[in-house]
Amino acid sequence: MSAKLFASSVTCGRSFGVPLKLHWSLFVACPVWFFLLMREWRMTPSEYAWGMSLVLCLVVSMYLHEVGHLLAMRLGGMKCTAIVMHGFGGATVPESPALHTEEFGRRKCLALGNFAAGPGANIALAAVFFMARRILKLSGVEEGPILDFWHGNDPALWFMYAAFMNVALAIYNLLPIYPLDGGHIFFYMFSFCFPERFARYATTVVTFIMGVAMVCVEAVALAAGRGSKISLVLVAGICLCAVLVSCSTSYDSYMRHKRLSHSKEVGVGVAANGMPAPVRLQEMVDYEV
Repeated sequence: MSAKLFASSVTCGRSFGVPLKLHWSLFVACPVWFFLLMREWRMTPSEYAWGMSLVLCLVVSMYLHEVGHLLAMRLGGMKCTAIVMHGFGGATVPESPALHTEEFGRRKCLALGNFAAGPGANIALAAVFFMARRILKLSGVEEGPILDFWHGNDPALWFMYAAFMNVALAIYNLLPIYPLDGGHIFFYMFSFCFPERFARYATTVVTFIMGVAMVCVEAVALAAGRGSKISLVLVAGICLCAVLVSCSTSYDSYMRHKRLSHSKEVGVGVAANGMPAPVRLQEMVDYEV
């Protein structure tokens, strides 16, 4: 997954000592986000500027979300090679995905802290935006009326929308849907009490249930005249991708358990990390959960 992101991404600079890469899907997603926020294309130049500023705020908020993960990983003694921004959000790429997964398997509290750091960054950013809105209002800037949801024409209202956007990002990422942060958190909390493979199966089931629920909510909103066909298709596509990724991860976990059981039966040595020993780095990627 990381190799595919790298292959179709361009480096636009460095951030916190690691390359910041932009995937081509980010540029495809920005017009979609613009339409979902503004709901129309025929607008005045000021409305276009308003919508584009909100999309830019969304991208920056997702970037700071990934920075939260990056800093949490560094506090845990892990190294990252890049931050990649793509059409579904972003990814903090570890130096070795296999060793990264193995370390999280041993230090589950570290894993929980890492996956909570991203939403935590969005909550902190939302607090900053709410504070900026409050300062503007105290300085005498009046907040204009909400012309339509996400529409507006004054700074105080923009800060309110930006704060709400970050709260929504945090809540969305905390949903127990794999591979969102909430799905990882659910898995590691479940694995405190149950074997890893059962935690994977439970995460897949919960991901499927949450995906169906989100599609149903969006369908009801569309029937009530408060949604759009584009948002329904987008939510359905995201949920389908999440279910497929979760099923693939559960299958990999099952195969890993099967291979380890076979190794014990035939007398192959098993290392402390539960893998047949000796094991090369490429083999560790095959065992990655």
